[in-house]
Amino acid sequence: MASKATECSLPDTELVCLPGENVTWDPIDILSECVSFLRDATIEKKELSGEFVRNTLSSIAETHRFGQYSFLHAKSECWDVNEMWNVERISLSLEIMEKTKFLLDNLTSSLSENITRAKHRIQRITPDFLGRGLASLPDDILAMIIELAAEPLERSTMRGQDLAKVSQRFRAIALRLPRIWCAVSSKTHSPEQALLYLERSRNMGVHVSIEELYSPYRSRNLLQALIPLASQWRSFTYTGYHPPTDPFGVTEHRIPLQLPLMEHLSVKTDIDHVYKEYSMPNLRSATFEHMIPIPFSSTLTQFAVKLHSLVDDNLWDIDGLRRFLRSTPLLVELRLRFENQFRTLVCDLFDPEVLLPELKTLSVATACDEEENPDGDWESVTDFLTTIRAPNLTHMILAVKVDTKGCPEEFLSEFIENVLPPTSSSPALASLDLAVMGVEWTTKVKGQLHIRYDRIPHLTHLKLETNLNLILIHPEDKFFPLRRAEFVKCEKISNGFVTTLFRGLRINFAVWEALESVIFRACPNVDLDGNSSIVSEGKFHYEQYKHCHKADIEAGTEWEHDEDDFYPSSRTTASLLENLH
Repeated sequence: MASKATECSLPDTELVCLPGENVTWDPIDILSECVSFLRDATIEKKELSGEFVRNTLSSIAETHRFGQYSFLHAKSECWDVNEMWNVERISLSLEIMEKTKFLLDNLTSSLSENITRAKHRIQRITPDFLGRGLASLPDDILAMIIELAAEPLERSTMRGQDLAKVSQRFRAIALRLPRIWCAVSSKTHSPEQALLYLERSRNMGVHVSIEELYSPYRSRNLLQALIPLASQWRSFTYTGYHPPTDPFGVTEHRIPLQLPLMEHLSVKTDIDHVYKEYSMPNLRSATFEHMIPIPFSSTLTQFAVKLHSLVDDNLWDIDGLRRFLRSTPLLVELRLRFENQFRTLVCDLFDPEVLLPELKTLSVATACDEEENPDGDWESVTDFLTTIRAPNLTHMILAVKVDTKGCPEEFLSEFIENVLPPTSSSPALASLDLAVMGVEWTTKVKGQLHIRYDRIPHLTHLKLETNLNLILIHPEDKFFPLRRAEFVKCEKISNGFVTTLFRGLRINFAVWEALESVIFRACPNVDLDGNSSIVSEGKFHYEQYKHCHKADIEAGTEWEHDEDDFYPSSRTTASLLENLH
């Protein structure tokens, strides 16, 4: 029986059975309780004496009794005459004790191995051992590590300065890496720090960013220090919330600037179009937010624009965007982001078509809006996109947020079809990254996403993420000529879809032979091993999701941090919708 000195609280329930009943017992439950009590005692720094351990085990044993029988004690002298000669009772007791001994033996063996391993590891963990890893790396390898840790190098993060403080060796190497000192911002740098960074960048050029809405004085001071050195600017990011007459307005950059090294320009809310006064002969990329720029450069190869919804029923002048795009004949990549309830003035141009002969990649992030427009009072996103003609477009990234509570199923399918460029405008389109995410779910809504063969008949590469039901629509004798397909976190697709996809790809022998792989990543209802209706010949694969989707989003949830320029990003297409309002 349990000693009164035992300091542990036990469950109030008692397992009771009558003689002759068929009782099953899992010893693992008992061992789990033993480990739990001993662990709690260790945390509370109680003395684990032999008596304490015996009392603990005895108390647990008394809690798990079969009638008056305690399986850990099995004291035959306590049995009455009937129990002593009850074969069934004795056999049950014997089986329980044998199982318990087997588990305890295995537990003892496992604990012994882990104790030995832990002791060996403790002996190895010395100051010399801990410092051996970095000390053994040559300077050039450590320099690569420092540069990677300081990324993104084009944005001001102060990581270079932080890395230079780790040790004398880190500092010596960091000071020899001009690339990690190439970004300054009014948010993070004083004029003195900015000039120091410029010196350490060793004429590689500097990326300058000012945010006058929240730090007008810091922005002024930074510009006063850096404008005399404008010939070394490689990129410039500024906002124009305050007019020049406003006490908080920043005017230092409102002058003609000679920017011979400028490669990227980012502007937000500049109604005065200050950038028009800049000389930027080598400008290659530009980003504009909450404004439509006016033509200013014919050298752009990459352009991004984000347009919010306007208040008080105001409408965007979409013809202004058309005129700007027509002034960029060298455009290779175009990124468009339209907020929910996006509305524009009706097109007044005689010919609304926008020809982009060099465009290879088109990215569109938008929301599916079912609001009716029977009178044609405005131009929608799909109306605008259908006027773009890009004969050499090969890759499209499309992210659509859907309000499934109020968006009819047929409207969603029609919306997706209209956002995709028609084959007459972009006959070379072969690669599609598509994310369609439904929000505001109700129990009565079952959203469906239709992908039609006739919209993208030459599709060879598909990457899809959606939480809607997916249906591929194609003729009986034709199917998408896919060479590689990825389905990421598609919660609604199942083995039925996999079978349909498999049969479609087998329609044409040449298509099946050219197929490289079909990957299902984090699709919980897909079981390739349990699908006997397909013989994929090693071309269908299932993978666990390798990157934390939420972490990717949290790493840069602001649009300006990811879409502000054209540097690589690890974020998924669906993550572009997180801040779409």
